[in-house]
Amino acid sequence: MLRRPARAGDAELHRAGPYWYADTEDGRQRLRTGDHLNLGGGVEVEARLERDPGVGIAAASTTLLMLSIVLGGAFMTGGDPRTQHGEASLESRLARERRVAQARLDAQRRRYEDRLDRFRGEMADLKGRVAGQAEIEQRMGAVHRAVAHVESTVLDRVESEVERRLGMRPELRAARDAVKRMEHSDGAAERLIRKYGRSVCVIQGAYGFGRKSKKDGIWRFLREAPREMLRELDLSSAKVPLTLEGDGEVFKVEYTGTGFLVDRRGVVLTNRHIAEPWWRNDAARPLIEDGYEPRFLLMRAYFPGRKRPVVFDLKKTRVSQDADLAALRFKRKKGSKLPRALPLARDTGAAPGRRVLLLGYPSGLDALLARSGDDFPDQLAREGRTSPTEILDALAQGNLVRALPTLGHIADVLGDKILFDAATAVGGSGGPLLDMNGQVVAINYGILKAFRGANFAVPVRYARELLAR
Repeated sequence: MLRRPARAGDAELHRAGPYWYADTEDGRQRLRTGDHLNLGGGVEVEARLERDPGVGIAAASTTLLMLSIVLGGAFMTGGDPRTQHGEASLESRLARERRVAQARLDAQRRRYEDRLDRFRGEMADLKGRVAGQAEIEQRMGAVHRAVAHVESTVLDRVESEVERRLGMRPELRAARDAVKRMEHSDGAAERLIRKYGRSVCVIQGAYGFGRKSKKDGIWRFLREAPREMLRELDLSSAKVPLTLEGDGEVFKVEYTGTGFLVDRRGVVLTNRHIAEPWWRNDAARPLIEDGYEPRFLLMRAYFPGRKRPVVFDLKKTRVSQDADLAALRFKRKKGSKLPRALPLARDTGAAPGRRVLLLGYPSGLDALLARSGDDFPDQLAREGRTSPTEILDALAQGNLVRALPTLGHIADVLGDKILFDAATAVGGSGGPLLDMNGQVVAINYGILKAFRGANFAVPVRYARELLAR
């Protein structure tokens, strides 16, 4: 194929008069300067047509064919055919180029074959490993079946023999049953703590006293007396002088207690003396008898795992007239997630000797700080965060609010109270007493200071009556 100058192909050259022609697949075509001819083996020639200087003017149109050989992108230019290498030289060059190209192909083929050999070796090794792993799994299956056989035959015979011998000695059987119950109880306690630990909150409250002024009828809190008045007063007693006048610090009583979620709509069960801390409070009685009215300055609760407290709506507080119980309600924020509510027993889980779990916050902030680590209280002190509110906020931000679990037994069941020996202290009031099935059987409300092994709880039936109202 004659190329002008895009493609080249096989062609035969002829001279007719002053012109050169090439016979191609497309027929005979006249050769012009710049045409390329493919001689095979990647070799091309470029034609240049020039006038023959050896002829006269009459034959001035006679032309010479000059061929330039294109090898590997370079040109080897031939001049007059009478002065250039002949056809043998051209064939030699073409043969040499073919040998070079063939050598390159052979080297590349050997590299590919080497790689294929490596891949075949890796595949064979991988197949061997897979076969070995299958053999190991097969052997392990045989071992597991052998162990199961031992457990189902030999161990059963051993257990039967132990049962037979224990039957001869009732005291051994009783001891074994006690150990099994203990193991079951301990495992159940761990599950209950994981399941309901986040449902028990620490309640923080602060309240003061005040009344309407006789002068202007405005309700005011009692405040600490101004410094000028303190200089004039006899401060030999430990009592803090209080007044409705001035701008001194508001006199307030701060405390903590325990509560637990009984309704995911935002209902927390606790003691009445937590919801109304002045109720049956000997320290508050003199002020109330003098005509001062108690009012809350703060009432909120922190649940484990939540960084912000819930605030109680004090207008919706319900108190029991028959027991130390109260139900507090907070407004649940839209989209917020609350822990699960604790289920109340049907008053059948409380019996002497029954194992119970108590959850709460005994000793309040002191216990929480003691469990927070040595550096945390020092850090709060350096930052000047020393008020109960600031401390609880910091504990919540650090995910350090966690109820303390203690195990014990029910000692006795009376008409309006349950005695139990699970350890607790001031601050644990309002905590749930759960049986090993995870149901609330009573609500902690008091401790007997003279005997640490006896604490008091309100039977759950009073809680049911309060919530049903």
